[in-house]
Amino acid sequence: MKKIILLPVMLMCIATAVYAKNTKDDNSKAKITTKSNDNGLVHIGRNMNVIKQVVISKGELIEHFYSADGEYLATSKNFAFDKLPKNAIKTITTNYTFPEYKLVDCIKIINADGTICYYLGMHNNGIRIILEVTADGEVGLF
Repeated sequence: MKKIILLPVMLMCIATAVYAKNTKDDNSKAKITTKSNDNGLVHIGRNMNVIKQVVISKGELIEHFYSADGEYLATSKNFAFDKLPKNAIKTITTNYTFPEYKLVDCIKIINADGTICYYLGMHNNGIRIILEVTADGEVGLF
């Protein structure tokens, strides 16, 4: 069940990363609302029955995900690679060496139940892979 809920959240995280890099403005598939408040710029969009609230404050992008019923699902934000558990860093730098693998994204997801997972997007000869890292530092392909 956790993977079923996590998959749309991960897809929205990846889509947001791609959307942020794309200068084309096409909102035809998702309803998006933008407003500004004391905490910074807030975007709210809906896609795949998941509501995403994007908060940009002090240069940091934080995404909050809710079900269509408004139930909190998860929060995601970018993080620095060196903030991973040490055993995960060792595994990744041993098995996914640079320059063969290039790190593209580091995303930390905090689920509604408080569990934390890390996802790393990497390129290998034009192929994108996503690594899933648990809070304990176990590394696997997503």
